[in-house]
Amino acid sequence: MNYKLTPANFELRWNLFGWPKRISDQLEALEAKLAGRTNDFLDEMRDEQDGFIEKLKGIQSKVDNLHTFTNIERVEQVASFVREIKKDLIKCADEARTFNNREALFDVEVSERALIKTRIVAMNRIPRKNATDGYIHY
Repeated sequence: MNYKLTPANFELRWNLFGWPKRISDQLEALEAKLAGRTNDFLDEMRDEQDGFIEKLKGIQSKVDNLHTFTNIERVEQVASFVREIKKDLIKCADEARTFNNREALFDVEVSERALIKTRIVAMNRIPRKNATDGYIHY
């Protein structure tokens, strides 16, 4: 099959034959870029998790210091402090779910964050006064 091609058609034919290589080269370049971005996101996630752990330690120390509140006249201040801790724990539980989802996306071992669950349960056991009957309920 010898066909005489014009120089323009000859150039088009060789460009056509070169496209699989170009696509392969672009694919390799994009995969390398994606691997780099994945590592960047993974490092960023780990940095965020380090900050999250520090935040949890702060909440843990607040919970551990609740026993120091013994003055009954400061009950309103203590109650608002406890509400703040509980709100922080709920936020941390949401953040923990987000981190677990991210770890699953990155095929990283999903961390167990049982401390948050135990603290939320502990906070729910704090006695409080019922407004309807005036008694303290546990």
